[in-house]
Amino acid sequence: MLIIADDDWMSALLERYLSDAGFEVHQAHEARAGLKAACELPLDCIICDEELPDIDGFWVVQKIRAEKTRVASVPILFLTSDLEALQRLNIGADLFLKKPLSNDEVAVQVRSLLNMSSRLREKRRDSSPPGSTADGAAALRGDLAQMSIATVLTVLEMERRTGDLSVEQSGGVKARFGLREGSLTSVELAGRPHDFVRATQQVIAWKSGRFWFTPSDPAPTSASGQSIGMVLLEAARLEDESDR
Repeated sequence: MLIIADDDWMSALLERYLSDAGFEVHQAHEARAGLKAACELPLDCIICDEELPDIDGFWVVQKIRAEKTRVASVPILFLTSDLEALQRLNIGADLFLKKPLSNDEVAVQVRSLLNMSSRLREKRRDSSPPGSTADGAAALRGDLAQMSIATVLTVLEMERRTGDLSVEQSGGVKARFGLREGSLTSVELAGRPHDFVRATQQVIAWKSGRFWFTPSDPAPTSASGQSIGMVLLEAARLEDESDR
């Protein structure tokens, strides 16, 4: 665990609480030092504060996600005083918490994030084709009965992947998700461009069929994609409403 925060009181409380909860905790108090530590340490999770003395936490997250090593897919918990504004931005963090913090809430959220990361790595490894590795750039493919599209999309977001995710339902209906560095850039359903959330709502309900991801190099563009996590949350909300 790495805590990147300038607030000594908050850092001390987090370190003591998380250490008591069984985590090995490292600390950095500036953005540059935090980035250096993140790239050098074998981390399972990073807690990063928005407010840092040299550069802000946005810079840290963006630099980490741009790395070509394992650290790029390490879960990041971002601490902010303006939760609603940040949730609308795709900055690369996996979870946001609003300050002032509850230590109990932080520990629960971090454990949940670590458990999710562990499960995704196992599913990613089980679904990789022969000869590929869980951290490699080989195509990902599998069966919807074994791995849901929600899980696949979450894996691709965490690993900041670029390429095309194709999904084919048992009945023959197809969908395609275009991704750039872990963000959605396009969605097609039955061969036609479709609303991101509405298409995702339909596809995550498919229980049988197959999927395959074909990686590619990021094309130079100034356009930003849409957060997969936010699309999945909105799709799940719409699905819940339709079930009522």
